[in-house]
Amino acid sequence: MEAKGADWRRVVEGEVWKDRQEWKMMCQTIRRGGNPKVKAYIMQGGLQSIEEALTVGVPLIAIPFFSDQDFNVKKIEEKGIGIRLDFADITKEKLLFALDKVINDSSYRKNVIHLATLLNDQPQTAMERAIWWTDYVLRHKGATHLRTAAVDMPWYQFLLLDVIAFIFLISITVLIIVFVAVRAVYKAFQRHTPKKHKLQ
Repeated sequence: MEAKGADWRRVVEGEVWKDRQEWKMMCQTIRRGGNPKVKAYIMQGGLQSIEEALTVGVPLIAIPFFSDQDFNVKKIEEKGIGIRLDFADITKEKLLFALDKVINDSSYRKNVIHLATLLNDQPQTAMERAIWWTDYVLRHKGATHLRTAAVDMPWYQFLLLDVIAFIFLISITVLIIVFVAVRAVYKAFQRHTPKKHKLQ
């Protein structure tokens, strides 16, 4: 990762981090189509960040924090497009090692470029697709035929409360049947078991 010719070790040392404007520019570089000077992308493991990196073919260093990020980072490692670092025990040495590895090991760049090729091989760009669907909705007066059926559902159906209630009733019914059956068997067993009499 380079910014205005800065050595990436300076980034780790804290010199570039302090320049917020420069860091903002580097983030925008990823989103706007990439730059050949960008060698690696440090991110938190979010899907949108992964998509941004894949769009331009940049290897990743992922530091997951919560939610789906841990699962996403496992996929990053499985696909060989990045390295995971855990925030709880991250050190300068580990970050330098990870940067060296994703920058100098060509397999990461090769894998991410392969996935970028698959992702970008589409008949139209995202903007063209958005424009086409906007025009489609306008042409068909709101395109109500594409609306989800959930719009017309009662709130209890939308929240699946009817399904939950049905499953709950079935479960209670089964438990009652099992309880009654076990009690009946127990009573029958008791009736046929001879009682022991104390010897006088």
